[in-house]
Amino acid sequence: MSVLGPLALHHAGIETKVTSPKQRAIFAALLLSSGRKLSTGKLVEALWGDGPPRTASETVRTHVYLLRKALKTTGIGLPRTPDRAYALSVDDDVVDLEEFRRCVARAQAERLSGHPRKAASLYEAGLRLWRGEPLAGIPGPFADSRRRWLTESRLAAQSALLRCRMALGAHHEVAADLFELTAENPLDEGLRDLLMTCLYRANRQADALAVFRETRELLREQLGVEPSPSLCLTQRRILDRDETLLWPEENEAAPSAEGPATRPTRTGFSPPQPAQLPKAPVVTGRVGTISRLVDAVREGVAVLVVEGMPGVGKTTLALHCAHRLAPGFPDGQLFLDLGGPGSSGPPMTVMEALKRLLAGVGVPAAALPAEADERASLFRSLLAGRRYLVLLENARDTEQIRMLLPGAASSVVLVTSRVQATGLVVTHNVRRVVLAEFTPTEARAFLAERLAGRGRPAVRPVLDAIADRCGRLPLALAVVAAQAGDGTDRPLGAVARGLDDTHGSLDAFRIGRDAATDLRGAFAGSYEALSGRAAQLFRLFAGFRGIEVTLADVAGRLGMSALHTDAVVQELKEASLLAEATPGRYRMHPLLCDYAAELTGANNVRSGTGVGALDGRSAADSTR
Repeated sequence: MSVLGPLALHHAGIETKVTSPKQRAIFAALLLSSGRKLSTGKLVEALWGDGPPRTASETVRTHVYLLRKALKTTGIGLPRTPDRAYALSVDDDVVDLEEFRRCVARAQAERLSGHPRKAASLYEAGLRLWRGEPLAGIPGPFADSRRRWLTESRLAAQSALLRCRMALGAHHEVAADLFELTAENPLDEGLRDLLMTCLYRANRQADALAVFRETRELLREQLGVEPSPSLCLTQRRILDRDETLLWPEENEAAPSAEGPATRPTRTGFSPPQPAQLPKAPVVTGRVGTISRLVDAVREGVAVLVVEGMPGVGKTTLALHCAHRLAPGFPDGQLFLDLGGPGSSGPPMTVMEALKRLLAGVGVPAAALPAEADERASLFRSLLAGRRYLVLLENARDTEQIRMLLPGAASSVVLVTSRVQATGLVVTHNVRRVVLAEFTPTEARAFLAERLAGRGRPAVRPVLDAIADRCGRLPLALAVVAAQAGDGTDRPLGAVARGLDDTHGSLDAFRIGRDAATDLRGAFAGSYEALSGRAAQLFRLFAGFRGIEVTLADVAGRLGMSALHTDAVVQELKEASLLAEATPGRYRMHPLLCDYAAELTGANNVRSGTGVGALDGRSAADSTR
């Protein structure tokens, strides 16, 4: 039986004629339903769509009766099932469409295995089954939709065959076939992209560029659009004489002393498998948070943003989770520091970020699109259908993140940011992971682990005292632990007393001139990004150390309305410099309060003196 052309029924070498167009339409609908039952209503819909005549059901039953009589000599059954539906009893082996599908499936397997010659033979065998327009002359919306689908299937097989022949070096012959196919499908940019590549490989660079100009004019005239980023990329690579464009997309698999041959990707690039993650850090605590993050990825969440104040351990957590997840992403892992608040240099532009990410997946600089949205589109195209893990460190804002997200959920992006990604939760279904300082137990375990083996007894009250003075902030704890283990014989009790004697200064939380260990510098990066009003409110919190305050408390001190104060408070919250401890009550981390005190000159906050301090009555009122 044949649907890859005019409908034809053969049995024992004899063709059975079905002359009625509606009977052919019913037969095609049943044949292409793969053995599924179709009710009378479904057959009515297949023949007339949404506007059937009043007698449609009766007409269908009449044509089914006549079709059943015509099929008696063929051995094809057309029974009516108990639920008043119809189904054909046909062996798949006698339907040309099923044979075509088998040939294409085997060809795809050979092509992916690096055997273009075998694949080409199978594609040719499948295409020889076609006898013209599929379902030619059959009326009805069902036949129309299946005709389009079958035509697209044929075109895909023809395109795949030509790619195989290009891999075998038959560029001149393939170019002739492609000119014919593009004439039949003038708006198919994929075919035109293939034609440009083929002409370039045949040393016909001018002809390849002429195809691009013709395509651009055609798209502008008929659709009012520009060529796709992929087509523009091919043009740019031709102009730049990109040698990688000369590489075939499939190679015959040939064993060699060096191992299996490397196959370029479908884009023409042949990148190494990126493994860009920095060294996995040692993690203490955060067990529940790590489990939730890893489980979210395994459940299909594609974008996770790890948020929190400076020094809270966002990068450590994200890197640890990325290394745990890496085996599930065989195409590679990408890492990029986006230069957000606290970085030594200026923030990275989206253009530069996309340049680096595209380089990681094999796009040479000469082939980069000129516009940011085109680069983003190319990045999404290259990651589609592949499994990459992307770790974006220290994002500046949500817009920067948004431009760097893959379009498909097959890849996963982990982001660390001091800025809250609430907007992305709405627009991109992003999962937020908000980090706070360690719990007392986690802080004690962190210090004990860092000080283990250094010949000093880790007494619990002393560890708790150090942890409290560090505000249980991971970066502060790490710096103090490193200083305590610097080879001196100073007892840990003396370390704790030394921290208490600093009177609110952050000098204790840095090691030399190393920016990575300077807590003050980490805080400064976020503070300097604030607006004037938000910076004023931040400094005001020098007097709120250890105190929860309400919006009314803050508004009174700022001399602003509650509405305007709320906007400023939200800016501090979004920058992860202020936490809403309970609904309507706000708290700033004690070390951030110490930094605010340094900015105002009120370094003796705990004694109640200095510019930012509250008087006793206000402090008491604010805790009610």
